[in-house]
Amino acid sequence: MSHKFGQQRLFGSIGFGTAAFIIGTIKNTISSNMADPSSSNLPFYPAFFGALFFWLTSAVVASKLAISNSKSQPIALSNIKVILQNGQILSFLIFIALFFGYAHAVTFSYEYWLLEEKLHASSLVLGMASLVGSLSDIPCYLLSGYFIRRFGHKIVLIFGMMTFTLRLFLFTVITAAWQIILVDVLYGITWGMNWSVICSYASVISPPSLEYTTMAVVQTTTHGIGWSTGALLGGHIFSVMGSEWMFRVTAVMVACAVVLYAIIVTCYHVKISRQSKQQTFKTQTKTADINGNNMCQNEMLYVDPGAV
Repeated sequence: MSHKFGQQRLFGSIGFGTAAFIIGTIKNTISSNMADPSSSNLPFYPAFFGALFFWLTSAVVASKLAISNSKSQPIALSNIKVILQNGQILSFLIFIALFFGYAHAVTFSYEYWLLEEKLHASSLVLGMASLVGSLSDIPCYLLSGYFIRRFGHKIVLIFGMMTFTLRLFLFTVITAAWQIILVDVLYGITWGMNWSVICSYASVISPPSLEYTTMAVVQTTTHGIGWSTGALLGGHIFSVMGSEWMFRVTAVMVACAVVLYAIIVTCYHVKISRQSKQQTFKTQTKTADINGNNMCQNEMLYVDPGAV
């Protein structure tokens, strides 16, 4: 049932996009009615109080949820060591989870900064871009399970990350603020589909009874190491080379990581196929030998009644 994660996660995107559009509109309205908006923090009050209200509401609802018990073992250092010794999981963490977190941190932290600095985008345009991006999440969340069943986790992961590369590059070629709305249509793939497949795949490749630990390691790699590195290194590249080159460098990094991952999983698939064929051949040979020996024994034990 892990492939149905996207059907649950889509409600978060609906709330995110709707809130961003509403808050952006309110902020723009307040700022337009002020003589000097930069002299006061009043335009930002709706965002802070709105976030406080919804966080408290979410906390109350979460405290009332009934969580079923699981046979999964608790998170421990010994279990983390077992996970990191798995080559399939390790390559997934390094080339997908890490760079997904890195690229998402760069996008989340500096996309609007680029728009305001280069194209002087209004709060309304930024809010509309968030709304469109979040709405694009909905079909991607709903269809993520279908694509996983149809093409497999690895193919969907590679496609989603290459789409992320395209989106990062498009940030550097837009010439008007409204064009970001068109670019952020890809947000549904780069975030919604990618994150759904990452969570689903983490559950699939997890060693038995270590699902909690595997997901914790994936979360740490993505939103801990990847996110913090993207925010820090991306900011340094931004200050040295400018916003456009920061996005281009990030696009190249993600593309290289995806290509390396594709090579690794292809080699792993070939290796597993060879091992499976060899095991099948050995099993068939052993079965043939056993059947041959049984036939010989039956012939030796067989006595012709006519010879008595």
